[in-house]
Amino acid sequence: MDTLDTLLQQARSLARSAPEESLALAYRARPLCETADQHAQVLRLLTQVSFELGRATESEQLQAELEALLPSCSPAVQARCKSGLGWVCYLKSDYAQALTLTREALDALSHYGETEGELWARNNLASIYTSLGSPDKALALYIENRTRSQACGNRLMEGGSLLNICILHNANADYPAALDTSLESLAILEESNDSYAKVMVRAQVISALLGLGRHAEALWRSDELLGLPQPLPMISALVHWQRARVFQSCQAFDKALEAADTGLGFVANNPGEERFFLLSEKAQALEGLGELRESARLLREILRNSERLRLETNNSSLLEIAARVAEKRGRYKEALDYHKKLHASERARLASRSENQRILFSVELQLEKARREAEQERARSQQLEQEAARDGMTGLYNHATFQKLLREACQTGMLSLVLLDVDHFKSYNDTYGHPAGDTLLKELAALLTEQLRTDDILARYGGEEFAVILPGKSLALAYQVAERLRGTVATCPRLAHPVTISVGVAATPPLPPEPSLLLEAADRALYQAKHLGRDKVEVAEGHGKFR
Repeated sequence: MDTLDTLLQQARSLARSAPEESLALAYRARPLCETADQHAQVLRLLTQVSFELGRATESEQLQAELEALLPSCSPAVQARCKSGLGWVCYLKSDYAQALTLTREALDALSHYGETEGELWARNNLASIYTSLGSPDKALALYIENRTRSQACGNRLMEGGSLLNICILHNANADYPAALDTSLESLAILEESNDSYAKVMVRAQVISALLGLGRHAEALWRSDELLGLPQPLPMISALVHWQRARVFQSCQAFDKALEAADTGLGFVANNPGEERFFLLSEKAQALEGLGELRESARLLREILRNSERLRLETNNSSLLEIAARVAEKRGRYKEALDYHKKLHASERARLASRSENQRILFSVELQLEKARREAEQERARSQQLEQEAARDGMTGLYNHATFQKLLREACQTGMLSLVLLDVDHFKSYNDTYGHPAGDTLLKELAALLTEQLRTDDILARYGGEEFAVILPGKSLALAYQVAERLRGTVATCPRLAHPVTISVGVAATPPLPPEPSLLLEAADRALYQAKHLGRDKVEVAEGHGKFR
């Protein structure tokens, strides 16, 4: 019988190569979920795969379930699911929400040491920056991802990062760099089972070759595409779009038309970018074949739907083609109208770019404010913790913190404990006043601190009594430290009025590492020092003699 982990692992591995099968496995895994974390991870996969298969309504219902469940999940699972939801928002062109969710997810995944999730989130964030018109930020993220992928041996992510770098190079018409990067990415991705990545990287090789005018090589690469698995309609559409582009560049317009029609068959019900690209190639193929009337009719049909489809960049490309076709047909007024629409489209595109920049700055400002507020809250919490751990008068550790630190020290090995008490402190207060007594305690705290190592632990044990934990120090060394402290206090010229201290010392070994036994032994030794006349150091009974 399949376990939840087995089904989920299989579903994830097939999400790109066989999405229908992946979805079926994820639905089989769902009844096996027992915890909120398990339910969330299955819902995350179902939401993404169903959306990529074009099942928008199903995906939205699953997303709503996932969002309602997230508050009940562990922080690490919340971060992974936020990353997945961010990617779905990106695919829906909801860039503001995509950016917010992905940035939050990346910070959290990094904090929790979720290396693979962090790589995917950073990759997604770079894609969002690209769409928002910030390619420099995207490139920096892709380069960082490649470095981190190499460090952890994630070859698929390394190849994917190179692929994304290549896409940016092609977009900037840096075709030599695009070709070098895409071939390097191809060599890595050939090792994987990711059909989508294999098609995508070859598409970028073809784009770079066309940009360099190497049409024969591009044609050979486009033939190679046909032999690859094509599990998703959008992958098949991409394959045939690339072939149509190559045939156009070779002026094989009949083959370009055939490739465009084949590709359109895979995205007949998908009004996305893939369909726009293919329709553009078909219109140009018809133009190249001299079928200007049919090309013009197709372009008019596409442009009538452009407002509803809201793909301004591709719309501009089609308007250019339409204007050119109209001029060839001698329809100069129609060509002029297309040029006017083209200028309006360009203005809209620039406005859209400005809006994207506004979204980017707005979201980053909100995230920066949230990060700053979180840091301030952490600083306040740390300050409160420190204040709660310290004695308000002397600034030393208080009694409760000392007890905690002593328990921890007893678990680490050999240590010694020193208890110190100010001699005749009540008389000091009666003679000089309580404010003077408070000042004396502060002065003693500073004086004792100066005489100790940085890893020694000094605390105010209570009233006029201090305690010192000496990690790693034997009884003999602890006795020397205690004598130094006693002598320093007795002879210190900085004190307003002379005082002495009595000191008791205990150690483990010979005592077992038990806090209560150490405290009891050191306290008895301190009492003995007081009994013998004060201003003395005494070691616990059974520890031996040191004078």
